[in-house]
Amino acid sequence: DAAVAALDDFRAGVRGRLRLTVPRIAETLVLMPLLPGFMAAHPQIELEVVADDGMVDIVADDFDAGIRFGEQLAADMVALPIGAPAGFCVVASPAYLRGRSTPRTPDDLLAHVCLRQRFPGGALYRWEFERDAQRRAVSLAAGPVFNGQESVTAAALAGLGIAYVVDALVAEALADGRLVQLMPEWMPPPERFYLYTASRRQMPAPLRSFIDFARARAA
Repeated sequence: DAAVAALDDFRAGVRGRLRLTVPRIAETLVLMPLLPGFMAAHPQIELEVVADDGMVDIVADDFDAGIRFGEQLAADMVALPIGAPAGFCVVASPAYLRGRSTPRTPDDLLAHVCLRQRFPGGALYRWEFERDAQRRAVSLAAGPVFNGQESVTAAALAGLGIAYVVDALVAEALADGRLVQLMPEWMPPPERFYLYTASRRQMPAPLRSFIDFARARAA
């Protein structure tokens, strides 16, 4: 039956629904670069993308697949890397740093205004650092709180404080001097995004087509 269905898809073009859940940062950095080529190759697929920074149960919420960092995946998920590794950096504007001491270590951040991010479940993001096999996670108790990396980046550009963000979001601002990178020697290695789905024998044709397309683009 699966072979006949695959042959029908080949003859008629892949069609059907593809419903994905992704964090907003992955929507920007990973998914959007893939979608124009994918939709041009498969115009009959009915795509729905739900951007949600919370942890989503793809089975209970009727998604075909999701994208998350590897450390956030449940053990029973089938996952494959997608997109380029994402690094993080600590940044601030020259206007914010003017007249203030420049932080050199994670502990120095406690004397600064730090721009924090809250996840939909209520937890505040902990800033993670690593140097010479020494790992630190800093829980910041003060500073404005936002609900997305884009908002945190905008606040840093406005001079409101220090931000911990995905480096791709601020590459242009670092290059033209609107932001300054702090403590680069304390940053952990880049992390991978993964496309994940529930373990099952029969994968829907739209999802299989998307996986094949993402693999071909990566190659």
